[in-house]
Amino acid sequence: MFKDRQAGDHITLVKSPYYYGKKRVHLDSIVFKIITDPSARSQNLRAHSIDVEDRIPSTELQGIAHDSSLRVAKSVSIGYQGITINIGNKNGLNKTYENIGTQFAKSAALRQAFELALDRNAINKVVFGGTQKPSCFPFPAASPYAAAQKGIPCHLAGRATAAKAAFQRSGASAPVDVHLTIGTDPIQARLGAVIQAAEKPIGFNIILEPTEFTTALNRADAGKFDSFFVGWSGRVDPDGNFYQFVNTKGSQNDSGYSNPAVDKATNQGRAVLKLNKRITSYHAALVQVMKDLPLIYLYSPINRFGVAKTVGGVQIYGDGLIRAQFAGFKKSGTK
Repeated sequence: MFKDRQAGDHITLVKSPYYYGKKRVHLDSIVFKIITDPSARSQNLRAHSIDVEDRIPSTELQGIAHDSSLRVAKSVSIGYQGITINIGNKNGLNKTYENIGTQFAKSAALRQAFELALDRNAINKVVFGGTQKPSCFPFPAASPYAAAQKGIPCHLAGRATAAKAAFQRSGASAPVDVHLTIGTDPIQARLGAVIQAAEKPIGFNIILEPTEFTTALNRADAGKFDSFFVGWSGRVDPDGNFYQFVNTKGSQNDSGYSNPAVDKATNQGRAVLKLNKRITSYHAALVQVMKDLPLIYLYSPINRFGVAKTVGGVQIYGDGLIRAQFAGFKKSGTK
């Protein structure tokens, strides 16, 4: 049960006497400590000031993996990370959508040029030390709905020549300014630098806007952004990874994207139960989304969590959330 919260510091939960499985609950309380700096989180884990670290940054992974007092728990995400582009979110989420008027928002060719310049393999290697899974799509490879992505081109390596050609088709004059909202930690700064370097030869001037995450989410909902590096934790059903982001009535359609063909296909995906019919609907929607590019999918995260070997019962699922309700401290000599 909730006990207390100190903003920016911690959240405390205590064992509930009403929980149906309370005999399986070993801890009297669990404290979630807010440590925004990724390196500081890992330092706290190695010092055993905390027992579990939520998502080890790639720069700290080797140090934790080689610490004999710690173990690394891994889960392949059912979500994605990518870039949301503001096309029609001029008035705020789920309000009347209209093009925001920037060159980037008005031209699908420009967005195609931007996407073609991104080398997903290089991003994975340079920014994340090869610890993620480059991807072009919203559905995880393990899902049967990954079949909806079959036949749709996916270029994990950048294609500079094709990107320059798409830029020329747009009729825009270089440089085209694009503001990119990113996080405030060093890894996000490295990501921003890699994107800047890839886009500059194509004709884009990427202006990085490091922003605290909650503030960035609020600005995205309000439509106060050009582009936003942001992801989704994922859902088992494909509707949860797709509909709300690309359907005109979607609850998280921060891009303000509205396309009748995509609306029809994603609505059909909700209305039928047969796997093959749903795959057909999502394929049709994806084909159009990949042309319009309200979102650019970059990779499927592989989440790694640091856990002290003195702790057992911690479960990590594909949605990236830690399940610790049945966790506890091990007795000496147990595994």
